[in-house]
Amino acid sequence: MALTFMDDPLIGKKIGQYEILSLVGQGGMAMVYRAHQTTLKRDVAMKVVTSTLTQDPNFMERFNREVEFIAGLEHAHIVPVHEHGKTEDGIIYLTMRYFKGGTLAERIHSGKPLGLSEISTIVNQIGAALDYAHQHGVIHRDIKPSNVLLDGQGNVYLADFGLARMVEPGLTKNLTEADTFLGTPTYIAPEQLEKTKTDERTDLYSFGIVIYEMLAGRPPFIGDSAFSIMRAHVEQIPPLVRQFRPDLSEAVEQVLIKALSKKPEARYQTAGQLAKAFAEAVSGNFTTQKLIPTESSRLSINYLRAHPFAISVIAILLLVVSLTFLNSRGSSIFSGLLKGTPTDVNQIVPTVNETARPDKGEPSDLTLTDSELIAARTALNGSFIGMVACTLATDYHASLAAAVRNRAQELNLPIRIEDAQNDKTQQPVIINRFVAQGAKAIGVCELDSESVGPALMDAQKAGVKIVRLSDIVQGQNSVSITLTNEAMGQAVGAYTAAMVNKTMNGQANVAILDYPDVPSTVIRANAMETALREKAPKVTVVGRYEGGLPENGERTMAAALQQYPEINVIMSINDAGAYGAIKALLNAGKKPEDVKIVSVDAENEARRMIREGQFFVASVDSGGMQSGRSLVDAAAKLLAGSIVPRQILLPGQVVTREALMSPTQAATP
Repeated sequence: MALTFMDDPLIGKKIGQYEILSLVGQGGMAMVYRAHQTTLKRDVAMKVVTSTLTQDPNFMERFNREVEFIAGLEHAHIVPVHEHGKTEDGIIYLTMRYFKGGTLAERIHSGKPLGLSEISTIVNQIGAALDYAHQHGVIHRDIKPSNVLLDGQGNVYLADFGLARMVEPGLTKNLTEADTFLGTPTYIAPEQLEKTKTDERTDLYSFGIVIYEMLAGRPPFIGDSAFSIMRAHVEQIPPLVRQFRPDLSEAVEQVLIKALSKKPEARYQTAGQLAKAFAEAVSGNFTTQKLIPTESSRLSINYLRAHPFAISVIAILLLVVSLTFLNSRGSSIFSGLLKGTPTDVNQIVPTVNETARPDKGEPSDLTLTDSELIAARTALNGSFIGMVACTLATDYHASLAAAVRNRAQELNLPIRIEDAQNDKTQQPVIINRFVAQGAKAIGVCELDSESVGPALMDAQKAGVKIVRLSDIVQGQNSVSITLTNEAMGQAVGAYTAAMVNKTMNGQANVAILDYPDVPSTVIRANAMETALREKAPKVTVVGRYEGGLPENGERTMAAALQQYPEINVIMSINDAGAYGAIKALLNAGKKPEDVKIVSVDAENEARRMIREGQFFVASVDSGGMQSGRSLVDAAAKLLAGSIVPRQILLPGQVVTREALMSPTQAATP
């Protein structure tokens, strides 16, 4: 988000072909602005060196070296430099690609925890960028979340090699004073503080701190002063990350222990090695990494060596526990082992009687009994239910995921939720990862049925129970929960037609916000248009435009309004795209009474705007909260081996101002 400084003399100033728009960040060496390059009609990030430093000839040499470094590093995940220069009045600047997604630091502290899949992607991309830089003789020396920039597609880019220096002999050329350490206290490596030799592994320590912070939401060392933090890097063992995130595996913990070793030789030796180890730990394939015992575990091992009698006592206790377990669960996995027969952990999950299952049902059919809940917990047997979220970036989907988590916690069922970030290619990856980690049930808010279908089929063959928030019924051991896309679309189209016929004499210029990347929403948009044309045949549909996300709705509706300024009705496949459309409407000078919006999801913000008459007149409640609760309940019933309808149809409701003011009143225009 742009910082506003009304007295900043550069804002509004034109430097060459760049018009400075706003201040987006500042540091000790430079101010960073958002600027518009008029010749290419694009926004860029402009780094303007502070005036006090430009007078220092040593600094000028360092700045010129920085530009050479960055310009020579051509990698997909390193921020590219466009150009640099010096104005007649002495302003020194360089321009780089502008990233709308902000920084990793902002993402970490946004209030929405990063999922393991998202973190693994970020680690892999930063690792690739660092390996490339190191192979070209450049050490970054200031790896931290604020130096990692995000685009809108979930990719990250390493920025600000301003503290870098060439590691090849003869090229340092006194770019820093011998007694000056480089870096930021929170992320600085011990050898940087002890003034010993630094190399590529210095960056890897800082990289490990960044990974720790992504996982825990905070860095390992915090303190009242920079000195106390720096001292901790040298003297203290980092707190175990699972203190802050208990759901993490020991394998992930061990990767961080190695990455944050005080001695460089004990760390991973390349960024690629660290990224690979982390990915394997997250995916459950972590088999080659030797576990590094903590101080407490060393004490325990030494104690057992000194007291062999203790080993015998522990062995007896384990035997007693095992026999007790066998007695309470006569058909447990251990009985198979004792009999010498092959045993699959999935054998303890009951199989649903498919022949007795009705085709369709209602949410009330998912009501759980106490015995079913006990059976579901028993079937999980230390495993978990996995949920693949479409995205956590919209109110509806974040609320859906929250409903899943809250219901699982309410029922004391272990749950793991991973964010696909609106990327249909990531959903099968997450499904396969859940299966590899031993999930007994998986719920999916799916983006594309064709993308997830094969992965879900493989999961079913492995004995995993499947719950799809989809119109598609998967087959045995699966439940589909849906207010069908066709039903949602028909509700929007029918309501819009009734509104147009009643208040606009049956005539309107209608734009439809679609989202072609997700086929299910195309079905929704088709049903909207069909119902509208059938019930209000005089309307003119000016076109279908990309929505789905606020930025899409704003961009495409701005273009649509230029071509069709007479648009007075918008039907949107979701609220998120409509929010962006409203920005375009306001920019075009439209007032709420000029354009009416009918949408889907009935998010809190949409409800507020409906209440206040701000463009929105209605939105179909597709049952996000109910979908989340039903997902968990359906998974539990499947795990218990109960009879569950193959498809649960949600009722849905058109939310209008009248309905919000008087919930018992019918939702008619």
